[in-house]
Amino acid sequence: MTPSARYVSPAATKPGPATSHACRARYQHPGISLISAAGNPAAIYSAWEDGLFTLLCSTEQLDELRTTLQKPRVAALIKPYTAGRLVNQLKRLAEDVGPLPPVKRSPDPFDDFLLAMSEAGNADFLVTGDKGGLLTLRRHKSTRIIAAHDFVTHVL
Repeated sequence: MTPSARYVSPAATKPGPATSHACRARYQHPGISLISAAGNPAAIYSAWEDGLFTLLCSTEQLDELRTTLQKPRVAALIKPYTAGRLVNQLKRLAEDVGPLPPVKRSPDPFDDFLLAMSEAGNADFLVTGDKGGLLTLRRHKSTRIIAAHDFVTHVL
């Protein structure tokens, strides 16, 4: 399968291998890949670094990520310099989608900005682990909302 996909989060600028495809997507939790070097979050992060898809981001997402990385429970797992490096890497390599349109559709109002990012960036996929919230929507406009496992298994 070779979709034309935009993944909501940052844009990889490195050329991918010959098997890569144009994919634009938004990944809800890029910081999780720092906690474990295995599993779906790590596979997604690695695929982004290899240029297999374009990761989209926004100022709102980077603000949320900074806040999450400073929470004591997360800060105990991720050293501050590593967290700072991730935020800086996202700022440098991600495709900033610019101003977000107003969206009020998510079961969790705090996730509406993720849908707005998907819309503003023309994302093909919004990848999330939020089983009770965003995944229940299945789509937002032209964006498919899928679990990290499904993205790794069926898209990458």
